[in-house]
This record gives sequence, structure tokens and C-alpha cells, in this order.
Amino acid sequence: QYLHPDERFLVWVGSDISPVHGLEAYFDTATSSLNPHNRGHGFFVYGTLPLFIARYLVEWIYGHSGFNEMTLVGRPLSAIADLGTMILVYLVASQLYKKKVALLATAFYACAVLPIQLSHFYKEDTFVNFFTLSAVYFSVKVLTSSWGINKNQQDFSNGNRSSETTESQNNHLDTAVLRRSGKLIREYISSPLLLLSIGFGIALGCAVASKLTAVPVAMMLPAALVIKMFSNEFKSLNSLKRQRRYLDILVFISIAAIVSFVIFRWAQPYAFSGPGFFGLKPNPQWVANILEQRTQSTGDVDFPPALQWARRSKLFSLNNMILWGLGLPLGLLSWAGFALVGWRIVRGSWRPHILLWGWTFFY
Repeated sequence: QYLHPDERFLVWVGSDISPVHGLEAYFDTATSSLNPHNRGHGFFVYGTLPLFIARYLVEWIYGHSGFNEMTLVGRPLSAIADLGTMILVYLVASQLYKKKVALLATAFYACAVLPIQLSHFYKEDTFVNFFTLSAVYFSVKVLTSSWGINKNQQDFSNGNRSSETTESQNNHLDTAVLRRSGKLIREYISSPLLLLSIGFGIALGCAVASKLTAVPVAMMLPAALVIKMFSNEFKSLNSLKRQRRYLDILVFISIAAIVSFVIFRWAQPYAFSGPGFFGLKPNPQWVANILEQRTQSTGDVDFPPALQWARRSKLFSLNNMILWGLGLPLGLLSWAGFALVGWRIVRGSWRPHILLWGWTFFY
């Protein structure tokens, strides 16, 4: 009956847009048939990644689109995304705690009310939840993995000194620099943190291309790398190797940032003016939509969906989360666990907990 208003809107937009043929048409913001703005939807603030996945699958399965077709494809996709989130809950918890804890956490998530509800509808929430938790998983893996590089690091100044001529010495130094640079590149390529940083960038780009509210998860990789600096392994390094670790952190963060931007460019192409992949100027219409959405959410405009927040107490969101989002038993249990872990952090046992607890506290 299309009773969920957000699902109804996504199905509506998905029925109106149509696949393009070729990358040139895909990145042509002004004319692309995938751009909701070109199909009569002047206001569209959802991420386009879940929309594109469902629309292309509909085309492949049915050869045409419509409300019924988008719903029949979109709802299973939403459920699959949330099943993926359940797996990620297990993987994250098993990295930081025991497998029994991971199984229990997964069972709790499987019984949470709001994810069950959202899995029955074609909504972007389960997609953004999956990609956000994917980014969290890669951050946790970074935290629990070894650096895998610089084991036998030496200073450039420790090379052999000889009585060669100045020109020979310069040639020798150039050769040494090239060899050292090649070794440095090989070290980064072989490091387990490289693939984890790339994975984090992919997950972050997909999450933000599903919903802009996922942007804060970008802090998780830098946070994980900073926490690693408080390990005993890091403290045992000499000053030269510590400086090299700072370079490593900068390199891995930069790689993740570049990858995430490229993925976002592909998955949310009409946030940019185009045409072409390198047409990176922000799309004024998309920016205006985002700013209008922010204005609507402040309560400064008389916008019907915002009326549900009128005359609510400061605890309204918390009550909603405990009573209806998780259900009362899990709602109380989750916040009791949050308080207990916070107490353990205050008491000094913070390294295993701070990344997940800090993310929950901040968000």
C-alpha cells in the first residue's frame, strides 16, 4: 500500500529515473536520466547509491521500472543490507572481545526493533548503517593489526662514508635515495594497514553516498591510528622510528581520503556539476537542496514533517530509542553497557573500548 512516506518517495524517484549508457552520460549532471533533478524532482537529498543499485537491478530483472517493481527489488536489498550489518556486528565484536560476546551482540542486534522495521521497507537507512559499520570494522582492524612496516628502519645518514669525489658521492647518494624510496613503497604496499585503509575509504565513500549523515564516521580511521600510538609497541620505539610512524599515519589517512572521495564521486555523481569525472565543481542545485534540508530540520520554517518535534522534551529522542528503537529490555541493557564501559575507561582500562565507546558517545 506504499504506507511508508520515505519509501514511497524513493520508489517514486526510482520509477522516474532511467539507466544511462556510457560514462559520459553518467557524469553529465545537466542531462543524465539518472539525475532526479532532470526527472521532475527538484528536491532530492537522499544518497543516490541505494537508488542506483535498486534501479539497475530492476532494469536487469524486469526491463522496465515502476512502483511495484522498485518495491519488490528494493525491500529485499534493504533486508540483505541489514543482514550484512548483523555479520559486521559479529566481526567487530570478535576483533575486540571474545567470540561469545560477538555472538551475543549479534543476537541482541537481531532482536532490535527499528532495524527489523527498516528491513521491511526500501529505505536508505539499512544501506548507510551497513556501510557505516563497515568503516567501523576497518577502523577496528587497523587498531588490532600490526604496522607491518619499518622493522629494520635505518637513517639515511648511516650509509658508508668514503673518500670518493664529490660527483661520485652525489651519484651514490642519488642511488641510495632511489633504492630507499623503492623500499619505502614496497613496505607500504606489503603493509596490512594499506588494504585496511583502502577498505575504510571505500566504506566511507559508500556510506556518505547513501546518506550525508554518515560523514562523521570519517574520524574513525584517524582515531584508530592515534590510539595505536599509545601502545607499548609505539612507546618502545626510538625518536626516529616514532617520526616515521607519524609519516605512516599521514600516508594511510591520505590514501583513505582519496579513495573515499573517488568512491563518492562515482556513487553520488550529481553532487558535482560535471560534465565528466573531473568536473568537480559542486552542483549548485544539490547544495541548495542540502541547505534547504538543514533549514527544515532546525524548525525555523513551517514544514509539516517537522511538526512531530514540536513541544517535545529534551529526552524525547532518548525515550524513543529505548522504548521503540531497541525495545525496553535491549534499550535498558544497551545504555547500562554503555555506562559500564565508560566506568571501565575512567578506571584506566580504555584501550580495548575507547574506539567504539567514543564513536557512540560522539554520534
